Amino acid sequence: MTCIVRREMKKKVILIAVGMAVVLVGGTIYGCASGFGAVKVRTVSAERKSVSDSYTEDGSISLGDSCKIISEVSGPVEEVVVSKNQPVKKGDVLYRIGTEDYSYELETLKAELSGYEARLEKAKVGNVMTLSPEEYLEDLRKQKESAEAALSAAASTYTAYSSLFSTGDVSKTDYDRARAEYENAESEVQSAGSRYIEASRYLGQLEKEGMSKADIRKVFYESDSDAMEASINSAKAQIDKLSSKIDKCTVKAQEDGIVSELPVKNMTLVSAGQETAEIKTQSSPKVESDVLTSIVPYLHIGDGVDIKLSLRGKDEVYKGVISEIYDYADKGTSALGTDEYRVHVVMELGGTKGGSDTGGAGSTGQWTGADNASSGQNLSGEKLKGREGYGVNVTFPLYEAQDVLTVPASSVFDSGDRDYVYTINDGKAVKTEIAVEYRTASDVVVKSGIAVGEKVIERADDEEIYDGVRVKG
Repeated sequence: MTCIVRREMKKKVILIAVGMAVVLVGGTIYGCASGFGAVKVRTVSAERKSVSDSYTEDGSISLGDSCKIISEVSGPVEEVVVSKNQPVKKGDVLYRIGTEDYSYELETLKAELSGYEARLEKAKVGNVMTLSPEEYLEDLRKQKESAEAALSAAASTYTAYSSLFSTGDVSKTDYDRARAEYENAESEVQSAGSRYIEASRYLGQLEKEGMSKADIRKVFYESDSDAMEASINSAKAQIDKLSSKIDKCTVKAQEDGIVSELPVKNMTLVSAGQETAEIKTQSSPKVESDVLTSIVPYLHIGDGVDIKLSLRGKDEVYKGVISEIYDYADKGTSALGTDEYRVHVVMELGGTKGGSDTGGAGSTGQWTGADNASSGQNLSGEKLKGREGYGVNVTFPLYEAQDVLTVPASSVFDSGDRDYVYTINDGKAVKTEIAVEYRTASDVVVKSGIAVGEKVIERADDEEIYDGVRVKG
């Protein structure tokens, strides 16, 4: 009897275990079928719509181009004729630089030129009069000795006058004359000595070659004449260069405009290459802005912009067009203290968008002259007079397209150098590559990879989302 009871109990336990297993398996199958254990997500459909994007940057009003005056000569500032903010015409004298040093150098060169020309004439006369090379060489030696004696006398006079000038016992005119005579004498000694040495060397060379006296005489005088003519041409070129420098000591305005900067006013000496003044030319109004390098690829010459000038109690909104984009960037510091790079952009006020025959396109800044006229804003220099340097906000249109395929920006993520979204297939998240045309803060324009109406997970950055995970909406 006991054995029978035990067998019955064992059967019941087995039946209960089998039943529980069946229930568990069935529950699992039902749970999987019903999404039990799947990650709950929000989905959106890829849709076609219009997308536009813009970028706003600070700028400033400019009423003309800046023409910087760079000195081409060095010397003391003798006279500043104009003052800051003074209107000038092209050709008006701005300032003068002293020419004394250049004038002394010029007189020295003129004296050298006269000496070269006289010696050339003497060489030609000596040749005609059949003066032998030896006799001509002796004459050069005497010229050299005479020049050395003249230099010695001039040096003594110059030394004495230098001492007297330092104590105020002689005038500057007398001192300058003594200095000029000394420099001329020094130049004459160098020239005479050089000619004597060169002529002696050349005559010795000709004699060693075994030439006849007639041939030596002919070749010698031809060589000496060529050397003299070369020296004459060199002196003339230097004289022309110095004369040009003296002319440049009187600095004139190259354009009509207003003297906006005048650093030469506070200078006593000017060096060649130094900025001495700036003239703001009176041209059509402009707006200038420095734009981040990440934005510049979307800007083009001829693009329209919106310009807002904020005044107390009201805003004035103008239209403009990009006229110049610099081809280099300047390094700066951002508000956060990090390095940033910006490109200078210039916009004309009152122009038209090139190549367009229609009116403006609203907030994108694409516009034409007709659109500008209808706005009633007359952007003449008179209207903006007195507003040079005023700050403005410039809105640049970056992108505009109609009927393009889009998904939310939060749905897109990158992996390596490619872009992806999570689509849903058979209840699972599928990592799907897409080609991106443009991104805004809220939308991504998709070129390819998904179709209109296709479901994508709204937030791709959810930590629970990965390729192949089960999901439910």
